[in-house]
Amino acid sequence: MGEGGLDPHYFLEDMTWLEIDHYIQGLRRRSREGWLMMREHMWFILTALGVDKKSPQDLREFSWESEALKEEREAQMKAKEATIDRMLEEAREHNRRIDAKNGHIG
Repeated sequence: MGEGGLDPHYFLEDMTWLEIDHYIQGLRRRSREGWLMMREHMWFILTALGVDKKSPQDLREFSWESEALKEEREAQMKAKEATIDRMLEEAREHNRRIDAKNGHIG
């Protein structure tokens, strides 16, 4: 289909929603790689011409870069929360075992 080279019949009739989602993510990733490469080339050219930019991101930050950073931070926060929840539950279970061993009713 178009840029991806996929048969339209297969895309419209045979692919599952999950396959379609992965296919579209792959197309977006390929497009992003092209934009990143173009920005890198422009940075090299401008640096050679004396423009003072420390990194390609100083030329232009793409919207998906800030989105990706936000998503990464959110994923890290969720993982930390899950770890804390797991540790709290383990502590509660440990306390229940101690109480049961000592004859306390919890």
